[in-house]
Amino acid sequence: MLSCCSCSMLWIVIAIMTGLSMLLMPSFYKNIYRALIANFGPRSLMKRKRVTGKVILVTGAGNGIGRLIALKFASLNAKLVLWDVDEKGLAATAKECENAGGDQVLVQKVDLSDREAIYAAAETLKAKMGDVEILVNNAGIGRGGPFLEKSDDYIEVCMRVNSMAHMWLAKAFLPAMMEKDNGHIVCIASAAALVGARTLVEYSASKFAAFGFQEALENEVYGLGKRRIQFTTVCPIFVQTRMLDDIPVSSRMKGDILTPEYVAERAVDGVLTDERLVVLPPRIRCLLAAKNLIPRRSFQQLLLRTS
Repeated sequence: MLSCCSCSMLWIVIAIMTGLSMLLMPSFYKNIYRALIANFGPRSLMKRKRVTGKVILVTGAGNGIGRLIALKFASLNAKLVLWDVDEKGLAATAKECENAGGDQVLVQKVDLSDREAIYAAAETLKAKMGDVEILVNNAGIGRGGPFLEKSDDYIEVCMRVNSMAHMWLAKAFLPAMMEKDNGHIVCIASAAALVGARTLVEYSASKFAAFGFQEALENEVYGLGKRRIQFTTVCPIFVQTRMLDDIPVSSRMKGDILTPEYVAERAVDGVLTDERLVVLPPRIRCLLAAKNLIPRRSFQQLLLRTS
């Protein structure tokens, strides 16, 4: 009887402490709730923010995932800024965005491997459209094959476009976000940013760098008390884009190739719901967990059997 009373009292104390902690730290529990819904659903319960009239910059918008992301934001009546080195692709994307309902569309040919070109284009952009409110770092290059067969020039460009450009873009557009304590930075990374990909060594390194920069920058911004600047990182496995033409994919992995439409839809929805990490498909998280739990050699053997 005494034991039963003690147990009941314990649960009452736990309930009171939980209630008090929820009142004193509502954001803590809110973040846990959002994470559970984001990872396990249903996502329909997540509130989506409005982007009507917001200035959104999408890099690598000339084709593939970048074009589709731009189109989805255009359909939400955002103001689009499109960057790419592919002028024909940019023109086609701009036309589609205008037809889809984009409030304004600015096209700029920009080489993302060139820091000064980025800074110059950023100044032109701000003069014509104002401050960028959502920055989508989507541009990327990749090529399959053994690392030792890649040229030094290609490796350097890969690192510049896939990771260094993210830093230069943050230097260009984050100050205005910090001043207003409002904005959103998106990194379209890769599952290769979570698990090192053989035959994609330099690409994987560049995506690890982008992922790490995004996470570290978010932590720094949060530590500076800027709580309304959001960060979203998207890590898809192989996507059926032009880049895949240069990447050897085993027969075992072909069934896992994602469509660019699906990746773009989840990326945009992740932005609208302020989701921090979007891993596609979600089961890749299991691979990441295995990487941290089982011996390295065992994990490498697992990769060889599944890739």
